[in-house]
Amino acid sequence: MWDVTPRQRSVGPSDGTQPFVPGKIALVHDALNQNGGAEKVLAEFHDMFPEAPVYCPVYRPEVLPPAFAEWDVRTSWMQRLPGARVYHRLGFALYPFAMHALDLTDY
Repeated sequence: MWDVTPRQRSVGPSDGTQPFVPGKIALVHDALNQNGGAEKVLAEFHDMFPEAPVYCPVYRPEVLPPAFAEWDVRTSWMQRLPGARVYHRLGFALYPFAMHALDLTDY
């Protein structure tokens, strides 16, 4: 069972294995290009771990709540493709490559 209360300094399993260190948490999302239920869940996770960077292939801050603009959002190479932010569904086949290219080795 995982205990992820935000007040706790370290979170981890109760089976005696090593706990996570909060400074080493990254949040990953498939795309931040609309404001829906998944983005609300991500916002809750970000409230729990406000120092965690958010990784995603494409990011459209203009369609998200203003609070998202204050986050540390790190995008993939896909963000630089012409039209990828607006017409992200056309590049759907590229998503696995873009997600795989995100450097999460520090987390």
